[in-house]
Amino acid sequence: MSLLFQTGYLTISKIIPAPNQTINDDGAKSADISYYYTLKVPNNEILYYYNKGLFKHLFQLLADSKQKNNCYNDIIRAITEKDSIKLTDILHAQLALIPYPPRAERTKKWKLEPELGEFHFQAVFLTFFDGLGLNIIPEAMSSQGRSDIDIILPNNVYAVLDLKYISDQSDTSQSSDKIAKDMEKMADKAIEQLKNSLQDKKYKNKASKIIVAGIVIYSSDILFVKFADKKTSSTM
Repeated sequence: MSLLFQTGYLTISKIIPAPNQTINDDGAKSADISYYYTLKVPNNEILYYYNKGLFKHLFQLLADSKQKNNCYNDIIRAITEKDSIKLTDILHAQLALIPYPPRAERTKKWKLEPELGEFHFQAVFLTFFDGLGLNIIPEAMSSQGRSDIDIILPNNVYAVLDLKYISDQSDTSQSSDKIAKDMEKMADKAIEQLKNSLQDKKYKNKASKIIVAGIVIYSSDILFVKFADKKTSSTM
């Protein structure tokens, strides 16, 4: 911890005075002020390389190099062929690796702050894609906004992805049809947002093909993928 702080990989974000009671030599009590320090990762670049270094410990699926190569090829094929069913299956397998107890606690917080859920799953998929060896660009900017994840595929194909998260706000179970409709609407919103912010235009002069897709996660393990001009798929 001290090494990370001294090298700048962690930085102080908050200092909180914490008064302690100490006993003097004469037996009298006196107040001694000490401090609590809140640390944080200073920027997205360092967070990205943290994820890159930790992925082997987080994703056991990638431990076997042969399986890694197969998954790498499957991802490329699913995106270039706009196979939402295949891509959904691959990404859903990664979500299934997240242990239940911490996931359950997170989803409670995400009901109040859905943007935290979106950030979480963006980090999960960024780490997964990078661990496979894909050429990724997180938070890629255009003149009108940014996308969540861009992937440069073989043959100069660019995939532009936007992630959306929907928290389960209902106290009662909802029908699968209702969930599917809500997720498709959110996927359409993601695709529209990408096009309105010119994400499908920023690579036009250098890409042989540009693929736009919206990925929606409902609660913690329901996944929906939609390409801009292909049919959709969800895993529940």
